[in-house]
Amino acid sequence: LLRNPGFEEAAFPNWPDYYLFSDGCSLDSEQAFEGTTCLKINSGSRQERVYAACSPDLEESTGFVLSAYMRADRDGVTVRFLGFGWRVPEPTFGYKDITLTTEWKRYWEAGTLIPGLPKWHSVGVLVPADQSATVYVDAMQFEKGQSPTDYDP
Repeated sequence: LLRNPGFEEAAFPNWPDYYLFSDGCSLDSEQAFEGTTCLKINSGSRQERVYAACSPDLEESTGFVLSAYMRADRDGVTVRFLGFGWRVPEPTFGYKDITLTTEWKRYWEAGTLIPGLPKWHSVGVLVPADQSATVYVDAMQFEKGQSPTDYDP
């Protein structure tokens, strides 16, 4: 359901198509998990995030899974998935902290989307403030279900 899940398409330098992100984010062509590019997030005193609008038309509350391959430049860096948007009644993802290591690993979280979410409901990754670290994100996937299926770009 996410366009450009491997961050390979970029009409503008260092800006993956279909995504919004904060100042500490850029594309990286040396650390990719799959393909040739991944997203690099340099965090420090403020939170950093990357996200894309994704609001499927639903007739009833439906389970979805948000997953991504991630790693950090040091063990112990904490991130969260995001599910948010203006006029979204409550977050759809982001209820648990994820502790990264220096090795690529797939992380995921299940959430529930409700009917009538605004078109600007967005999903992504948040690196909380006050962590001096570099986080790499690749192969992000958003799909129906309660657990992730094999990554399919």
